[in-house]
Amino acid sequence: MDTLQINNILVPIDFSEASLNALDTAAAMAKRHGAKLTLLHVINENLLSYGHFEVLPITSPVLEIMHDEAKDTVTQIAAGLKERYGIEVTCDTTHGFVPPEICKYAEKASADLLVMGTHGASGFREFFIGTNAFAVVKHAPCPVLTVPPNRKWESFSNILFPVRNTAGALEKYAFLRKIIRCNNATLLVLGLPETSRPASKNWVDDNVRRLKSDLSYDGVIWRTQMLEPTDRAAAEVLETAAREETDLIAITASLDYDIRDFFIGPYTQQIVNHAKVPVLSIRPAPLPNDARQAIQSIQADYGPAVSGIAYPRAGLVQSAETP
Repeated sequence: MDTLQINNILVPIDFSEASLNALDTAAAMAKRHGAKLTLLHVINENLLSYGHFEVLPITSPVLEIMHDEAKDTVTQIAAGLKERYGIEVTCDTTHGFVPPEICKYAEKASADLLVMGTHGASGFREFFIGTNAFAVVKHAPCPVLTVPPNRKWESFSNILFPVRNTAGALEKYAFLRKIIRCNNATLLVLGLPETSRPASKNWVDDNVRRLKSDLSYDGVIWRTQMLEPTDRAAAEVLETAAREETDLIAITASLDYDIRDFFIGPYTQQIVNHAKVPVLSIRPAPLPNDARQAIQSIQADYGPAVSGIAYPRAGLVQSAETP
């Protein structure tokens, strides 16, 4: 069996237009990859939004009603996808705090890929990125594909692959390779040396050279662009994606292990927030010495709600990346 096969795609949905848009993109991927699609709806059992500002506690009877209604809706959506795409679709509902519940479910279901919209039912894109989607990218045990609203992607033909001066920057290709194969896609490799790191140009040049060897071996159609050292890496990626009309950006979700509360770096945050195309974020697995710190960080964010996460699940990379 191909260890890089995408067999199980998890899609959290909150019934917003953005999440249903991401669901169609995920269904098209599942069909191409021969993968099972799992739909998950998480009910926030702590607070029930009323308008945009007031909140009400959810009582047990209300929660039961919400579960029943959500289950009926998710089941109908799953049946429609199965008929339209001819794929295996399962669905589930749960309750709790949304980001950790999604991550726990991804772990339990051994999801290979998690696909979600870049904003949800609130309608405030930046706010949602700062809470649900952003938190999932930060803690998910598998790669996360975030999908912008207002458009569906049936396939990916032109993929942008930035290479920065970061440890483990090339390992994400191991996962991306399967997407390239299934889409018969071309790859644009963007070399991004940084002005703040004097030796970064040589480092990026060397790693792009290594990547070219792997691409040639795999028969991938690729081209490269090497930029001059810059202190605006995220902006360069977004501008290149627009100029070259790429339909997928694949990045390593950079982590900072040098402070107590490690976090996704500003590079990742800016790209996920502002990209006009889907972004595949592949978070490096912590080094062994960082594993306990990673668990403590998640627990600090979410408390006992994440006690069931075995963090991280078998990762694709072994190095940590700093922003």
